[in-house]
Amino acid sequence: MAVMNGRTTTAAGVFAGALFAFAVGPPAAGQAWHQRLTAYPTKFYTIYTDLPVETAREAAARMTAMAREYQRRTENFPRKVHGAMRFYLFSRAEDYRAAGGTPGSAGMYNGERLMALADPRRGEAVWRIVQHEGFHQYMHKVVTRRLLPWVDEGLAEYFGEAVWTGDAFVVGGIPRRRLEQVRQLIKSRGLLPFERMLGMTLTQWNADLSGRNYAQAWAMVHFLIHADDGRYRKAFDLYIDDIALRNMPWKKAFVLRFGRDLAGFERRFADWWASLPDDPTAGLETLGAVQTLTSFLGRAVAQGQRFASTAEFFRAAREGRLKQHASQWLPPSLLGKALKGAEKRGMWSLDASGRWPRLVLETRHKRYTGTFAVRGAAAGAFDIVEEDLQPTTRAE
Repeated sequence: MAVMNGRTTTAAGVFAGALFAFAVGPPAAGQAWHQRLTAYPTKFYTIYTDLPVETAREAAARMTAMAREYQRRTENFPRKVHGAMRFYLFSRAEDYRAAGGTPGSAGMYNGERLMALADPRRGEAVWRIVQHEGFHQYMHKVVTRRLLPWVDEGLAEYFGEAVWTGDAFVVGGIPRRRLEQVRQLIKSRGLLPFERMLGMTLTQWNADLSGRNYAQAWAMVHFLIHADDGRYRKAFDLYIDDIALRNMPWKKAFVLRFGRDLAGFERRFADWWASLPDDPTAGLETLGAVQTLTSFLGRAVAQGQRFASTAEFFRAAREGRLKQHASQWLPPSLLGKALKGAEKRGMWSLDASGRWPRLVLETRHKRYTGTFAVRGAAAGAFDIVEEDLQPTTRAE
């Protein structure tokens, strides 16, 4: 149901085949913006929005996948999220500001609710903001003590860059704009000394909300998760536990997990970033395309569609003939993005040797195999197996 001018009118009815839209309760004094919103309950969120149903459906799919990613990444934390979190998605800037949104911003988490302004001029960047602020909201629910600012903001930036593929996110990408910014900061000696960054308080962080600090925090988190084949990842997890769960002072935690040579650690950080190629995570784009296409293939198979080849599957996808159950709806724009240049990525095939077909992409160096299972009218258990291919030698 939707509320218009204080009166109830019929809206979407059944939402996404299983989720229902219902009227938002009477607005409190000074909250007239609340009258324009329809509430859509999902597994992890209640989404309040005045945007069209199709946009609300996309938000529901994105937010569900996002919460599952945060849930997976924080499974070792003792506290869990109970009950639906609130997400407000506005079409009108004046309503966003009236609800507490900072003028000039497109999204925020104010400790009570997650909000975003669907500004068409920002495009996909709005969802990166939602992912960033959504991380703050989720962590607020699962940690007993606030993370250090560089960890909190660095991880939020890290997940803000994650790419949605329908049922999951691809994380760890290094966009070109990010790489160039970090390289320039290192070259110009524009980074804060690590000791200053590591010990920065929330008050100090908020007093200097510079793009440099966010970029450096993101780069530090990315280094600790991915550098040298994940060499520091486990230590970083334990470092977060030391501070967030055991209330350990930051310097003691750092020495315990990374050693006393902070200057040497800082040099390794700079050297690693300097050594990266110009497109260090290009393979993640391919992985994301396989994940997305596997999501659509699984949904179509669950609806009884069969394909004799990948050519037939791609043709049906481009012609808009892929079926999906309403409860597993994904936007056509997501499929279109994955199809763009898909054939140029390598050799595609459908492996029909198992109960359910598997989507396979073989590139020059890797093989990606997308799998799923079907239960009833729904597809699930999506997974991607990534294998390195051994180079072959040809006889002269």
